[in-house]
Amino acid sequence: MKHFITLLFTAILAFSNLHSEIVLDRFEEYKFKPIVTFGVGFPFGQGASDFFKIFQSEIGGNSDKFSSTPSGNVVFKSWISRNSRIGISASYHKINVFDDYYVIGEYLTRNHINEINIGTIPLIAKWEYIPYDKQFRSYVGAGLGLVASQITWKERVQSTFPLDSRKGGVHFDELSISPAIELYSGIELGFDEYPESLFLGSIIFELDYKYSPQSVDIFKNIKTQINDYSPKLDKKVSMFSGYFTFSVALSFNLLGKRSGE
Repeated sequence: MKHFITLLFTAILAFSNLHSEIVLDRFEEYKFKPIVTFGVGFPFGQGASDFFKIFQSEIGGNSDKFSSTPSGNVVFKSWISRNSRIGISASYHKINVFDDYYVIGEYLTRNHINEINIGTIPLIAKWEYIPYDKQFRSYVGAGLGLVASQITWKERVQSTFPLDSRKGGVHFDELSISPAIELYSGIELGFDEYPESLFLGSIIFELDYKYSPQSVDIFKNIKTQINDYSPKLDKKVSMFSGYFTFSVALSFNLLGKRSGE
């Protein structure tokens, strides 16, 4: 996946440089039009190595990574100079873990089914730099904001062990808000030589990295069901500190096509 995205970006960037030699110098006439983009993203690289190490060694689980669903995103931006834009973005991203395992004794068994769901909504203020204003153009940017995360961990336990302390239930269900930073780069392929002159402006390919320095006490409830639990369960861990997203989006110029064009 990473190699495919790298090759795709390289090919599109080369295409944009070779096939759009006309640099547009029309800031005074066009640049102050508001732009909104709608896109779908494909997150990858979510890591929570400390959590999964403890989950396997102390809880008994098997999973070692998250599953992810495509994300949706919307961006509002506007030009502020010939080579830069500011904006704000919001997206929704969900990752989850489903883990099913057994503890087997000589005549007794216990089945554990764990479901962990994390929904995140990053809200990021952005600044981006566009080296050349062309029909096909590249850009880089950075952002700073907040990410709201709803983390839920539920466990179902079926046990034949007498007086079993492992009852399952809702081990964690909390909303957290933490700071976030974003670095990104993208390519816009305009549908017209003057992309801002049409309502439907461009198709956009973008790769970003988001990082949020957060940690949660996710083992605080389950450890009460474990006799003589390890001190590792007292540790706060990061569940999704950083991840990449490859996105495809369409941009729309809210003021539409200018008369006479």
